[in-house]
Amino acid sequence: MDKNFMNQVKNQIREYLPKNFEDAEVGIEETIKNNDCIKQGLMVYRKGEYITPKIYLEGYEKRYKNGESLENLLREIADLRVLLDRGDKSIMPDLMDYASLKKNLFFSMCDPEMNQRQFKYYVHTRRGRYATMYRLFLEQNENGTASMLITENHLKMWKITEEQLYEDTIKAENMRGFELKCMRDLLCEQRRTDDNTCLPIKAVADCHPKRPPVPYYPASVSHIIRPAINHYSTVLLT
Repeated sequence: MDKNFMNQVKNQIREYLPKNFEDAEVGIEETIKNNDCIKQGLMVYRKGEYITPKIYLEGYEKRYKNGESLENLLREIADLRVLLDRGDKSIMPDLMDYASLKKNLFFSMCDPEMNQRQFKYYVHTRRGRYATMYRLFLEQNENGTASMLITENHLKMWKITEEQLYEDTIKAENMRGFELKCMRDLLCEQRRTDDNTCLPIKAVADCHPKRPPVPYYPASVSHIIRPAINHYSTVLLT
């Protein structure tokens, strides 16, 4: 990303936030996403906060380069940060309670060859040609779903091993159960871009009439996660 754009956002965003953010600490953090894709996330910490939503800036930068005014983008980013605000409720004490948290663990499947940089930071387990990282579901509301990847520091805080994390995640996945879901529907749920543009999926069904029917895959009944089905001894993938 263009450093000049990032610095403008970082230095000016407070001007567009409400008064209760006047003492906020603003930073931009580089985040390694799936397939080692690097994104820049704006974080605005209110006083006393230790966890804050991360707002990725790539989509906004693209709109800025296409001629949209910086003022409009800053207003939109500020409105989004306020919308995602947790108020005075901190989840830090909850993160210490592993016994209560472990039911919200889930697998995050990935290609090991394309995620080497992520593996330096997050706990992962190899299984054959695939690998999985571990996520903790935090909350789900009208604004979306929040989760976090598990690091070695989390294991130390919870005083558990990777083997225990693996076993507890399998138990959590099994408790949620599964259903067969059309791949087209799964694509519908995942088709939003960084700038929140909803991509069309009509081509999946209509543009290739000679292709076989759209396949079905196991999915979580809760619709919170996309489970790593091949980590179950009772399921064989071909």
